[in-house]
Amino acid sequence: MESAVRQAAHRAREHVRARRPRFAADRARQRAATERFFAAATGGDVNALMELLSPDVTLWTDGGGKVRQALRPVVGATTVASWFAAIGTVTYQGVEPADMNAGLVELNGGPGIVFSGPAGMIATVTFDFDGDGRVTAIHNVANPDKLQAVADGTTHDLSVGRSS
Repeated sequence: MESAVRQAAHRAREHVRARRPRFAADRARQRAATERFFAAATGGDVNALMELLSPDVTLWTDGGGKVRQALRPVVGATTVASWFAAIGTVTYQGVEPADMNAGLVELNGGPGIVFSGPAGMIATVTFDFDGDGRVTAIHNVANPDKLQAVADGTTHDLSVGRSS
């Protein structure tokens, strides 16, 4: 029985490793891509977003059943780019674009974006990258329970320790 469990665990780890490399792009490349994504999204620049996204990029959303999000993954560079280019033009969770703040932070050991409104944090965005630094997956979390855990943690300004 014990050897069967070890074998199942080994196969599961191999399966996970085969599907998504742990560190596909180096941290500097990830940070640079995140900064470009942030500038393009907040500026509504669909073309710049398209350059950053892999053709089959997938946007995963998590509202935890408490916040309205996409019911299915959003797939494809054109659709995902359009979704993010609209950030500065639409009300999100009752927050008008003029009342929304966004900032680059470190989340889960990598670069990410935090969106907040007058009442606090409303969403986080993190990324998966390929070896060339293109975005292969985006994780948009708006679940208030998960956001509370982030709000209670420590954030780090990405510009700290960078040389200009």
